Amino acid sequence: MRKLQIGMILGAGLWCLAILLPTFVSAEWIRLFFAPICHQIPERSFWLFGKPLSVCARCSGFYFGFFSGLILHWIFRIPACRAALRTMLVIILVDVANGFLGVYPDLAVGRFCGAFLFSVLVTPFVVQGLYEAARSLHQTEVQIP
Repeated sequence: MRKLQIGMILGAGLWCLAILLPTFVSAEWIRLFFAPICHQIPERSFWLFGKPLSVCARCSGFYFGFFSGLILHWIFRIPACRAALRTMLVIILVDVANGFLGVYPDLAVGRFCGAFLFSVLVTPFVVQGLYEAARSLHQTEVQIP
């Protein structure tokens, strides 16, 4: 299971690196790769070295939060907490609704922070599910004559 966890951390780290890469080098193809999964509106994105990241602030929060959550889970074995996850889900939904309603300023930092915290809290659920799936596959392989 340790290999699975290290693989998840490396995969998420490479994904986050791909988000940052076009700000350092000319790699427009990476932005095109992320285009189907993120609107990439420049006004809703963080900028680095005069270029927008490959995804918007909210998507950046989800991805960097998941990566951070994997590392935190690896170090501290953070348990899954449904109440905290539900609370963050409500906060994310309110933030998304605010993008349409404009009740409070729709800032990139707010979108990033909400998505980041949500992803950190959802990570233990994802890790637990992947462990259970890996165990199930392993048991199935052993039982086949």
